[in-house]
Amino acid sequence: AKMDLKNESGEKISKLVFSLNPGFTVQSVELDGGDVDFDREHHILTVNVASGISPESNVTMQVKYGGNISAHSSYLDVLEELEEKVNNIGPYKMPKEFGFVTPDYVLLTQENLWYPIPGTTHGSEIFPKWKKDFFDFTINVKTNENLTVITQGDPVVENNGEYSFKSSQPLPQLSLVIGEYTKRSIVVDSVEYSLFTHPEHNY
Repeated sequence: AKMDLKNESGEKISKLVFSLNPGFTVQSVELDGGDVDFDREHHILTVNVASGISPESNVTMQVKYGGNISAHSSYLDVLEELEEKVNNIGPYKMPKEFGFVTPDYVLLTQENLWYPIPGTTHGSEIFPKWKKDFFDFTINVKTNENLTVITQGDPVVENNGEYSFKSSQPLPQLSLVIGEYTKRSIVVDSVEYSLFTHPEHNY
């Protein structure tokens, strides 16, 4: 993940705090091309900037990480007893899943912390002063060529399982869906509307 950041705090800062799913292992953090120290504690990633970042200064940070998501870090603002409560649908008991990463299907939302999010998240008993950050983005995805990638942004590359999406306006969060889908689109007044369905769901 590569991010362009600006210090708008009004004072020099020496630490950057992000939230990232604890199932991921952070391999390295670079700031303006140079390696910097960082600390991990559960889902909190703290980046230490020895020289500090002056007010109104811009820096480029790159975080290299890999692994799989941990479901325990999703929806930290929901009480544990509610999160673990079983869903009953008639005689069936449906387990709860908050994200999916399998060879043929992926579903990730911001609550899965699948990309670094500035600041800390809400907790069920802790509600820090927090505002959403709107950001421009480019997202690149490589997957099986038989699968379709769905996310925010305008598709600029769709070729043999390689996808690239670019934002046309700043957004507060991202989701990612990868699966076997059929795309149906229509353009109305220069706006394209698309519906993605499983190939066998043709009713």
